[in-house]
Amino acid sequence: MPVLYYFADGGMYEYAPQKPREVGPFLDYVLGGYKLLEGKEKMEVPTVNGLLQLIENLRRNLHSVEFVSVILKDFEDIVLKRKNAAALLFGAGVVMGVLLCMLKNAVMALGGGSKVKKD
Repeated sequence: MPVLYYFADGGMYEYAPQKPREVGPFLDYVLGGYKLLEGKEKMEVPTVNGLLQLIENLRRNLHSVEFVSVILKDFEDIVLKRKNAAALLFGAGVVMGVLLCMLKNAVMALGGGSKVKKD
């Protein structure tokens, strides 16, 4: 029989092949039985993140440039451990971009209205 894995609490738990494959035992396992297993520990869920892979490749290629290495390490730390901060920084960047565009348009509109008519 194939091995089934249950994903919960940020981990992966194995439902052993020798266990019964019926609705009742499945429900018991899913509703908390996976936490009571002795000798079975939570396995990490394998993930591949394209952005983090790109950062790792840049870090490998630019390891001799200390400034770039420090920036990449900080960026990776923010993305991995401080997701709310990353979202806040992105949102602040969008707001600042919109405000700067509005300011530029206002200045351009004022500059265009001060032309002197020639007779």
